[in-house]
Amino acid sequence: RLSRRRWPSFRAQTAWSWVQANPPRAAGIAIVAVLGIPHAWRALWRRTRLGRWRLALPIVGPIVHHGALAVIFRGLASLVRAAVPIPEALGLAAAATDEPTGRASLERLAARTADGARLADCLREEPFFPAYATWLLAKDEGGPGFAGALEDAADYYQARLDRRVDGLQVLILPTAEVLLGLVVIGCYFTFVLPTIDPRGVAGWFDPPWIRRPTQAQPTKPRPSQAQPTKRQPTI
Repeated sequence: RLSRRRWPSFRAQTAWSWVQANPPRAAGIAIVAVLGIPHAWRALWRRTRLGRWRLALPIVGPIVHHGALAVIFRGLASLVRAAVPIPEALGLAAAATDEPTGRASLERLAARTADGARLADCLREEPFFPAYATWLLAKDEGGPGFAGALEDAADYYQARLDRRVDGLQVLILPTAEVLLGLVVIGCYFTFVLPTIDPRGVAGWFDPPWIRRPTQAQPTKPRPSQAQPTKRQPTI
């Protein structure tokens, strides 16, 4: 039976031995994990409610929101410039959008504008589209400058996206260094430190979660427990 101190290193050695003994299977598992996990994660975000929670996140939410708005407005500008009707353009933009909340909003806009409602009035009732974009599109709706207004909205949110990404890149490197340092320290305390002999090492100590077996020191017998000596007969 393995002790708690040796179990992590034993598990790592067993996994590495299996990889060395089965290189084709290990390579296949690695390829499937690298190619399959991103697609599975993307499908999970699209088909469940998890994708809607991204917009509420403190840092990732605005980046996802502004990126989706830039893509939607740029696609709508291209369709309007090609003389595609507004309801059909909204439906095509909804089919090409990966963000679940934006796709649902575009589908509702396409259904309402097909019934004869104005796009500006429908945008005011959709929380996904900010008030600035609603005002910018309502000013030129139905006119020759509507495609240009869509392009201006796309450029505005693309600029905001670039600024947020630049600010995030400043924090990525220090955060990655801190996390990597914590991983290295954890690996050292878990795998390397238990193998060091404490004898002759100055300042050596055990981490609190590792307990080494202590050898019991031999105890000297007490005087009361000493065996009586035989007396020699006197002559």
